[in-house]
Amino acid sequence: MESPKHYSSQKIQPIEYMKECLSSEEFKGYLKGNIIKYISRAEKKNGNEDYQKAATFSKWLEEFTTTGEITV
Repeated sequence: MESPKHYSSQKIQPIEYMKECLSSEEFKGYLKGNIIKYISRAEKKNGNEDYQKAATFSKWLEEFTTTGEITV
């Protein structure tokens, strides 16, 4: 999923800043919480867009758990 334009003009993506500010466990919890949020609301709000967002957070969680990094 592409970053929204309102994020791309910033020097650092908010998700990257969060990764730097939070402990590993806090950051993983943040990612897990967003997966749950987007999956839970998809049928009532944004459908496939929310499933795509959940997939993005899931990819980041897998990457971070494996490498300690994320690809934005």
